[in-house]
Amino acid sequence: MKPVWQRLIGALQQHQRLSNTTGVFAGFASAVSVLFGVVASQFEPHGWHKVAVTLHIARQPLITRLVPVMGGIALALAIAAALLRFASWCLERESGTGEDPAAPGRPRRG
Repeated sequence: MKPVWQRLIGALQQHQRLSNTTGVFAGFASAVSVLFGVVASQFEPHGWHKVAVTLHIARQPLITRLVPVMGGIALALAIAAALLRFASWCLERESGTGEDPAAPGRPRRG
């Protein structure tokens, strides 16, 4: 049986594409979260209704209860995108796809 890190590396063969896709989803989720927040602020109770909600006589609108959930989803996707981007950077650095500044045939500075 292969070690866990080898299976993980095998699953991340197209790590750059997966990293970019996750970043796009994180950006979209954060934009939707902001829109939910703006709409929810318009539905916040005002006047006596606010007092009734505070005293738990009336219920909060559903959209105002969903805003923290959307924020959590956006945060989780942003964390996943950051971790995938870091893993992608580590894999590229480990595989040596970048140029080596001290490669033969290249003039040294200084």
